[in-house]
Amino acid sequence: MVLSAKLPNGGMRILLGDFTGHGLAAAIVALPVSDLFYTLTELGCDQVKLLTELNKRLCKLLPDDRFMATTIVDVSEDKRNLTLWSGGMPACHLLQNNDLSQLKLSGLPLGILDKYDFEAEQLHVNCTQNSRLLLMSDGFLDIRNANRVSFVESTHFQEFISQWKSNVCPVDELVKITVDRHC
Repeated sequence: MVLSAKLPNGGMRILLGDFTGHGLAAAIVALPVSDLFYTLTELGCDQVKLLTELNKRLCKLLPDDRFMATTIVDVSEDKRNLTLWSGGMPACHLLQNNDLSQLKLSGLPLGILDKYDFEAEQLHVNCTQNSRLLLMSDGFLDIRNANRVSFVESTHFQEFISQWKSNVCPVDELVKITVDRHC
């Protein structure tokens, strides 16, 4: 699930969520999550408040063996500052001044622990002009080809990262092209 909304201060908030399981059983809590995301973002609640409320809601709604891996990013209005939190998701890739770095955050997925210190797990990043951030879920990285090789283990993943870094085409086209080659 990908959600995005403008913050009252002119910034942008983005959430990438990946629920455990498949089909309707996994997606059943997507509506309450998106409703809470949009409501609290519109009200200008900070990221920690949003994460706390999402976590409480998911702890109530999800069975004990389910959770939502999540990355949430707040982008300042001037696009110079990012605030990130991630739990259970792969590393984010940050490109600045042609340098690529992985931002690995180690929070727990939402819906596991009733009380959690989200603020301690936040990462604040100062960005340069033309910085880019790539968020991924493990569903993307784990796509397997006919030989049962996952996308992240293949040369196609390195090709994807290299071409994303070069900004050769829009990221949605790049995903389709490289995943098609892999599969």
